[in-house]
Amino acid sequence: MAYPETYSSMRDLIEQKLQDTSNVSFGTPELDLYITEGLREIAQYHPHILKFEFNLESRRGSATSTT
Repeated sequence: MAYPETYSSMRDLIEQKLQDTSNVSFGTPELDLYITEGLREIAQYHPHILKFEFNLESRRGSATSTT
């Protein structure tokens, strides 16, 4: 199963899982609030970790000129 790529497709998937596509039990604003709260909570448990590559340069010896 592919994960939703947009906010509206995420909401549609949740409505399908709740079997409430006509929004009788949960209105759209209520679902949006729960989605936002859930995303904030998940972000606290699993923070974004980014990998960066960088090169280090090391030198040996004494400076020949100082400015």
